[in-house]
This record gives sequence, C-alpha cells and structure tokens, in this order.
Amino acid sequence: QKSILLIDIWSVHQSKEFTGWMKGHHLDIKISYIPGGCTGKFQPADIGLQQPIKHHIRCQCLEDLVAYIEDELDNGVGPGNIHMPTDINRLRNATAVWITKTFKWLQDKPNLIKSVC
Repeated sequence: QKSILLIDIWSVHQSKEFTGWMKGHHLDIKISYIPGGCTGKFQPADIGLQQPIKHHIRCQCLEDLVAYIEDELDNGVGPGNIHMPTDINRLRNATAVWITKTFKWLQDKPNLIKSVC
C-alpha cells in the first residue's frame, strides 16, 4: 500500500542523505512537504497543543533546577561547587513529576484542547 509522508520543508528533510535513504528503503512512501510557515495549518495539534505542553514541562524542569540550586546554596555549598545531578533515577523521577504537574495544568485548560480539536 502506498503512503504519503507529510513533513516540514526543513533542509534535513530535503537532504540527499534522507531522501536517498527513503527511496532506498521505503519505495511505498511518497514524501510531500509542508510549505514554510504553514505547519500550524497542516499540524494544528503541534502548534496548539504539543507546543504549550512542551513549554510547560520545560518550565517545570527549570523550576526544579532553580530549587535544587537554592537548596544547595542554603546548605552552604559554594556556587563553584554545585553540581547538577545527572543520575538516571533522579531525572526519571523528576520527569514523572514534571509531566504530572503539566497534566494537572492542562486539565484546567479545556479551551486549549477544544481550540485544537
């Protein structure tokens, strides 16, 4: 069965490497490009829903990082000695909190969902 892949007209999507790979591995897929500045018309959920959700998650991450640094400073750690935690357990747990807070935030925004749908 033939398919159409509708993607942004970014240079990476038009590169010889990508288009050559697609032609070599997916002859059943026809690539069609969304004209520049038209993503919101073709992918309204990307602009109207996913973008605010991603932004809110990033804000949750930033708040968490700022709180961590403030705690370290309050505990007497010098600014040059503060090291951001990068262990997978802490980041995994923090990510779950950020997503949960974003989900709760989104529940109070029914018009955001309706406007996209």
